Amino acid sequence: LAKKLLKNIQAEFILKKQLTDAKTRFELCEARDCAKEFKVLEYAQQEETLVISKINPMEWEETIGVLARLQKVFDDNPDIKAKMELPEKIKKTLLENYKNLSLEELRALLREAKRLGLGDHAIVKLLQEYILFREREKVVIEAVRMAIKTRDYDELTAALKKADEFKGICRYPMSEDGTRLLERSYVEGDEFFDVCKEGRVLLIALEEEKQAIKGLVTAIKERNPKKLHIALKFKDKIFDKSNPALFGAESLYKEFQRQQENLHEKISQRAPREIRAIIRDGGNHFADDTCFLSWALLGIVEKENVEECQKIVDAFCRHCESERRILARLKMGMKTSNEIYLKSSIKEAKSFTKKKIGKDGKLVADE
Repeated sequence: LAKKLLKNIQAEFILKKQLTDAKTRFELCEARDCAKEFKVLEYAQQEETLVISKINPMEWEETIGVLARLQKVFDDNPDIKAKMELPEKIKKTLLENYKNLSLEELRALLREAKRLGLGDHAIVKLLQEYILFREREKVVIEAVRMAIKTRDYDELTAALKKADEFKGICRYPMSEDGTRLLERSYVEGDEFFDVCKEGRVLLIALEEEKQAIKGLVTAIKERNPKKLHIALKFKDKIFDKSNPALFGAESLYKEFQRQQENLHEKISQRAPREIRAIIRDGGNHFADDTCFLSWALLGIVEKENVEECQKIVDAFCRHCESERRILARLKMGMKTSNEIYLKSSIKEAKSFTKKKIGKDGKLVADE
């Protein structure tokens, strides 16, 4: 124990001499660092062993003198101090404070490091690598944001394709030993993740809008009421309510609804001439008579029947014409008081069954 204690006392004398003799910045820094690491030993009588003393080498008069001389060196040459402290500052930034610093602040750190001749320092190279990653990330974020703002489908597709090159991997500072950047998956809360998520949601909406507009344009070109009806179900997918296709489709379908309402009214009035006129007009306005009629009959019949719709209406119109002819003969018989004419008309009227168009498209008795 005595030998170990003697060795510690000798080391203390040597360190104090080093502290006293230090003059240059490197000597002063080396002496200060030695003082930081040095442990003063003392004998603990009760335990009969050596323990670390409460005496702090940093409080020695010699050490205080070194710190004062070193401070003067730094005051006279601020770049020296900055050069010594900057790598540690960068390391701390990459370990703890990187989320709070903007890209411009990180660039300023890099510029300062290069100005001080620290470009080849390992930690500075890591900072440069991190800045390059952040710059790539920022380009994608800004491209996606701009595409979201303009709602441009092609630009958004291209921007999100660039985002896919990141493969969902974020590079961020840094391993504890300060030798490499770490990698992790992007998560909610990361700006890149949140912006890309918003972009992908919008891209789906734009694709749906594109399909909705395409459906409207096709329906307008074909002038098909059924396709118009189906396409207009997706009008909420269209962001721009002033879109010409949407306006054209709505106008055309309103015209169809007007003619359909007229058709239903004339069918309820049992007016065959007007019914045929409305069908002809609908055929001129839309693709053809069958295209118009098969969809216009819905509400009277349950299901669309393209093949039979003309036959259904023709049969109903002929039935209504027979009814009108009987009524006309009865009126003529009463007007002329012709007994024979009246008897034959009454006989025909008694055998006549008034019918209407049933839900299945067939003529059924009208009670």
